[in-house]
Amino acid sequence: KEQFDIVFASYGVILWLPDLNEWASMIAYFLKPKGFFYMVEFHQFMLIFDDKFERLEYSYFNTEVIESDMEGSHAAPEPGVSKKEYTWNHSFSEILNSLIQNGLRIEFFNEHMNSPFDFLRGVCVQEKGSYCIPSLKNKIPLLFSVKASKQ
Repeated sequence: KEQFDIVFASYGVILWLPDLNEWASMIAYFLKPKGFFYMVEFHQFMLIFDDKFERLEYSYFNTEVIESDMEGSHAAPEPGVSKKEYTWNHSFSEILNSLIQNGLRIEFFNEHMNSPFDFLRGVCVQEKGSYCIPSLKNKIPLLFSVKASKQ
């Protein structure tokens, strides 16, 4: 089997996955011994708000699939093209425990107040390449990062 020193995931990966244990088992399978997994991802707190970040709309916990009617997509906004989108929210305990239960050791977990992307609705620019949500500025993290190693 082919294995790698590093497995990497970023920005908008896990919300598409219903089962993080299966995901983490694939990470562990493809990592060489002494290799590491690194992920930077949108913070789970962001996923519980409505589109305007004004009120809580979704559960923090992975209780059920979230079905949404979407116009266009984040990659290619196409007015007039509607589609169904299916996502899942995952708590941090679910994320971290899925890695631990599949034999990975958490080296660090960090939370970040800003995002390097400006595609979020209602963003403000804090400085070049650093964006926030005006109503939530410096109140909740927008990103998190985690590094886990295989022994």
